[in-house]
Amino acid sequence: RGCVSNGSPSEVFPLQWPLNHDGSLPPNAQLGVSVEPIATTIDKEQQVLGSKEEFAKRVAMDLFRYMESFQAATPINAEQMVVPLNILDRWFNKFQDKFRRDPNFLTRAMEKS
Repeated sequence: RGCVSNGSPSEVFPLQWPLNHDGSLPPNAQLGVSVEPIATTIDKEQQVLGSKEEFAKRVAMDLFRYMESFQAATPINAEQMVVPLNILDRWFNKFQDKFRRDPNFLTRAMEKS
C-alpha cells in the first residue's frame, strides 16, 4: 500500500502474499492499480501514518502497563520504576504469545476506545 507520484516516482511496497495450505506460494498473483488525484492519495497516506502511530502507541502502552505491574511490589516513588533486568525479554515473549493467539488484540483495543 502506498503511492507513486511525480515527487516520488519510484517506491517499494511490502506485500503480504497469501500462502497455500502446504506453506508454498501460489503460482499466480493479482495486482491492482488505481489512478487518483494527488490530494486523495495524500489524505490516504496521512491516514495510514496516523494509524501506524496509534498502533505504535498501543504497543508502547502495553509495555508500560507490563512494567508497571512490577511496581506494586517495590514502591519507591512516583518518578522511578524498579523492574527486573530481563523485563523487555519477558514482555516481548508475552507480547508474541498474545499476538500469536490474537493478531488483532491491539487494534481491537483501538476500536473500543
